[in-house]
Amino acid sequence: MKLSKKTLYILPVLTALGIFLMSSLNFNNSIDLQISFFDKIAHIIIYFLLTGTILLAFIPNLHNKTTFFIISITFIIASIYALSDEIHQYFVPYRNFDLNDWLADIIGIIISLLLYNFWSFVAKQIINKFEL
Repeated sequence: MKLSKKTLYILPVLTALGIFLMSSLNFNNSIDLQISFFDKIAHIIIYFLLTGTILLAFIPNLHNKTTFFIISITFIIASIYALSDEIHQYFVPYRNFDLNDWLADIIGIIISLLLYNFWSFVAKQIINKFEL
């Protein structure tokens, strides 16, 4: 299945919109969201996915781009979005800015980028092996 450029560009936007909408939900004090471990795992997974969609958006423009450049730009975009999400939550009733949530987001971003870097390295090795 071939994804169009438009689809690749819209995926990170839809993912970021989903994160924003989830962050906009206000939970009253009767709901105990202090299940730290599961909350942090959710942050890691969500930002792993956001980072993956940002990387997918780079696919149509990979020519003349180094892996370091792609990883750097993706890290900057995803980590700034994660920070802005935490700032946004500060203004949502019953939510707050949580530095530990942002750090969990960064972990998810880094895991996604490490997997991309590994995949990129393996793909280059395979391509180089079969070149004449």
